[in-house]
Amino acid sequence: DRMYGIYATIAYYEAAKEILLQSNKNNINFQYIIVPVGAGMTISGLILGLSHFESNTTIIGVCTSKKSKYIYKDVLKFIFKTKIYLKINNNFDYNNFIFIDDFVLDNYGSINNVIVNSIRIFALNEGVFLDPIYNAKCFSALTLIKKYVNIQKNDNILFLNTGGFTELF
Repeated sequence: DRMYGIYATIAYYEAAKEILLQSNKNNINFQYIIVPVGAGMTISGLILGLSHFESNTTIIGVCTSKKSKYIYKDVLKFIFKTKIYLKINNNFDYNNFIFIDDFVLDNYGSINNVIVNSIRIFALNEGVFLDPIYNAKCFSALTLIKKYVNIQKNDNILFLNTGGFTELF
């Protein structure tokens, strides 16, 4: 379905709106949102939504299946097609997102000890099992976040668990 990418991008555009609503309501300012990147629709919707609502939050996309140089054009395509569909006229900020490529391994389903350990740590501390393909890679990047961005002591980071358990059991 040609519209699937637009609909999925809209879902995360709406998620961005909800994140801003809830963070404003609770007096929390997120400097960063970290999210896994597969096909690119999740991060596209977040970029579009946060930019449209003039947020200064930086989105950190952890690439899980292919390097950012291969997905960047897809992300832009999803943003522009969704902007047209939603009739959004303002420009979006090209500088409010970064990609991390370190968790794209040998092939799509590949994992390593860092990722397995992240699943264990998250399950023990949060009571939630992360899927190894997307969210465990994203959480692994979060545990090493100082390697990728200049985090300050009082910065708030939102880890967005996008779900998925098909490869866990």
